[in-house]
Amino acid sequence: MSRYAGRWDLIAGESDNIDRAIEGTIASMSFITRPIARVKLKRRNVAFPSFQLDVSDHEIHVKHEQGLDVAYPASGVAVKTRAPDGTDVVAVIQIDPTLMQSYVADNAVREDRYLLSDDGSRLTIAVRITSVHLPKPLVYKLVYQRSIR
Repeated sequence: MSRYAGRWDLIAGESDNIDRAIEGTIASMSFITRPIARVKLKRRNVAFPSFQLDVSDHEIHVKHEQGLDVAYPASGVAVKTRAPDGTDVVAVIQIDPTLMQSYVADNAVREDRYLLSDDGSRLTIAVRITSVHLPKPLVYKLVYQRSIR
């Protein structure tokens, strides 16, 4: 788990365009529900410029710049928190076999799979959001590099 620890900075040019992914997901929705879904999805799906992941014997702490700041007491333990937009969220982190965070809020589930490069210098977060209100999952990736700061 410690191999994920450190500060990570977004590589915007290698990451997916979240707005484009949202538009592809909501394209088949009605003209009435599409704008509502667009606003909610854009508000909750942000490519954070950086995040810090710290690991100790007592917790796993993930702090996104301008986003969620969650300290998990252990793998698999649910933590109640509040998203930056004020939404109540239940978050869980799991370590085996790869690092994965999941968030549950408003009848939606977000899963972030952390895929570390072989040399440990890059981290790809594969995001998948499912909801009873969406016609299909919202899927995109964010690519980060280990910070040298």
